[in-house]
Amino acid sequence: MLADLLNLLKGAGVKTIVVDNYHTRSSAIHYVEPDNARYMWRPSWNIYKTWNLGMRYGALLGENVLVLNDDIALCRQGPALMDEELSKGEWAMLGFDYDSGTWQGAENRGVREVHGTTRHGGIGCFAFAVNPRKCGRAHQGFWWWGGDDDLVYHTKSLGGKVGVMRGNPVDHETSTSARKHGNTIPNGWFEHDRQLLRSRWGESW
Repeated sequence: MLADLLNLLKGAGVKTIVVDNYHTRSSAIHYVEPDNARYMWRPSWNIYKTWNLGMRYGALLGENVLVLNDDIALCRQGPALMDEELSKGEWAMLGFDYDSGTWQGAENRGVREVHGTTRHGGIGCFAFAVNPRKCGRAHQGFWWWGGDDDLVYHTKSLGGKVGVMRGNPVDHETSTSARKHGNTIPNGWFEHDRQLLRSRWGESW
């Protein structure tokens, strides 16, 4: 789904970095053109290091940042609406609406404050936006899933507000990526991340 996503981001004027952390250069490189994105192959990086890279660039440039999986689809207006809302200064992190299948008019949109990730009915870390000057950073010691919760908890510990923008939908194709390429997931990640999350925040799954 990367090609369509890159075209949408290009049309929205989003400066995009595609970080490919597969163990060999993946097909992602074929969809990256000089006018739509920059490609980086970082096979030794975990997902949270790539997130932090984007947030670090955003903080340096004074820009809000989208953090997006390659297995999602957004509405054309979605990125601009996220940028507009974050620029008002109230929110540190905003997730796209994974419960709404269609774009909603302004009268049906709004931000719902949440306190965690999808397992708490909160932010979906497959597609979200941040103000990198207000949000935390993901602990890079997590291997796969625990860093999602860690980023939200860290942001909230700094006083940042986290929400989901109702009516700004994302379609997440959950049958792709990790489930299709199981060798991208570190062995033992479940117990490792569960214990690290508990040690940092006193809570886990």
